[in-house]
Amino acid sequence: MKKKSVFIIFFIFLLISMAITVNAVNTQKNLANKVIRLHIIANSDSKVDQEIKLKVRDEIIKELSPMLVKATNIAESREIIFSNIRNIEKIANVTLKKYCDYTASAILTQSNFPTKNYNNISFPAGEYEALKVTIGEGKGKNWWCVMFPPLCFTNSSISFSDESIETLKQNLSNEEFELISSKTPKVKVKFKILELFNK
Repeated sequence: MKKKSVFIIFFIFLLISMAITVNAVNTQKNLANKVIRLHIIANSDSKVDQEIKLKVRDEIIKELSPMLVKATNIAESREIIFSNIRNIEKIANVTLKKYCDYTASAILTQSNFPTKNYNNISFPAGEYEALKVTIGEGKGKNWWCVMFPPLCFTNSSISFSDESIETLKQNLSNEEFELISSKTPKVKVKFKILELFNK
């Protein structure tokens, strides 16, 4: 009888876990269809290479931000990024020449991301469309942000403008926005399960 009760409890727990996972996967896929992220990969984890990565990041964001802030939907942002892809690569390489002999490549592609928190906004782990910039051997820690809606930042005090948050709201359903802007333990559990599921 005791074994039967344990089995029933385990089975119920399994069903709940599966339901949470399915919900988290669906949420991530819906979000992925509505955002474009920036993914910059450093040459290595050395202090110098990580600092160089941030220099490249700053120049790319400086170039693209004035254009992307005018985009009202993901298609417009994609077109802006795609039409400027060679220029982005050139900017990265010009920046690199000041500090090292690495070269960089840029591509608009699908990239896997872990769960990422941006102050009061949290994006679940999963595959997203991203402007991927690889520096040198690309074996160092990555830097991420969201290019559409425009949530990229360059300073250490992570904060988004009211306009950026409003654009985010306009491009997500109420349920999706409430989920990624929530800090409740329930949401964290969902995102953690999704991160483990993607591994």
